Amino acid sequence: MKNIFRITFFLLLLFQEVNSQSLKATILQNTPLKEHFDSNDYKGGIQNWAFDQTSEGILYIANNEGLLEFDGREWNKYKVPFSTRLRALKVDRQDRIFVGGQGQIGYFTKTKHDLVFTSLLEYLPKDKQDIAETWKILEFDGKILFNTESELFVFEDNKIKAMNLPGYLRFAFNVENRFFAQFYGKGLYEIINNNFIQVKGTEIDQDIIAILPNNDGYFCLTREGEMNLLNDKGFTSIDLKVNLGTVNNALKLTSGEYVIGTQSNGIYIFNSNLTLKNHLTKKQGLSDRTVKSLYEDEFHNLWVGLNNGIDYLKINLPFSLINEEVGVEGTGYAAIRYGNEIYIG
Repeated sequence: MKNIFRITFFLLLLFQEVNSQSLKATILQNTPLKEHFDSNDYKGGIQNWAFDQTSEGILYIANNEGLLEFDGREWNKYKVPFSTRLRALKVDRQDRIFVGGQGQIGYFTKTKHDLVFTSLLEYLPKDKQDIAETWKILEFDGKILFNTESELFVFEDNKIKAMNLPGYLRFAFNVENRFFAQFYGKGLYEIINNNFIQVKGTEIDQDIIAILPNNDGYFCLTREGEMNLLNDKGFTSIDLKVNLGTVNNALKLTSGEYVIGTQSNGIYIFNSNLTLKNHLTKKQGLSDRTVKSLYEDEFHNLWVGLNNGIDYLKINLPFSLINEEVGVEGTGYAAIRYGNEIYIG
């Protein structure tokens, strides 16, 4: 009997030692509170390409099937004539809602009971009216600029015209009231006194997806996930230490953090010094891994246009989740803080 007791005691000690060695500390990544909207909620297409708000806080979204409107409780959808889908959206200082998509550009104005659409297509020359895509709509120096597939149209004083460009246009950017545009094989140009001035040292083959301000100049992020610092000397490569994959969009938050949306790796959130703060992807804080668009609203929370639906991430709340999405399964029944550790039951 004593031998059996000794063996049993020895085995228990051995099991405890092995078990204690197998326990490894895991840093759990918390996730923001999230609300998801799908096409059944807003009665539109599954993909959403751009967001903006009016002075009253009404949210508008460029959707595959038209313009979506959300007042915080109810959704409305407005069709855009002769346009298969909307990709671009901008609300100007007069609360006009400018939209652009395949085959159409124009704006909505709000009446007492509805939104009324005005097309700008017919005011363009005949040879400029065939618009394959509208990638962006920007407001700069009191003007509205439509960044289409190969043109830059300017709307001012109820007139619209095509700008004379120094090359084949890719994407345009309004960064801290400075207007940049990228042209194939020529790099970045800046509009100064209505003239395109080339920014030296910016000739790269990749498309620039976002230009983000920082203390030393601007971060320029390419579709391939490469980051460059732009200053008076041109581009200087920056190693992010993270393989982003294909990048679709990025923005700088009011907090100073940077959010990057990718094609297949969800969202990366970086601190102002470009150290990684958080990574959200499908089943780890997001409803989908493909991010089409990003927007910080007036409450400093994040709207995310996904490949299928919309996520609303409440990043400005003092709450976050530690749940099965980050590796803690089951229902929480009890929790206590002891010293510097939190125990959860």
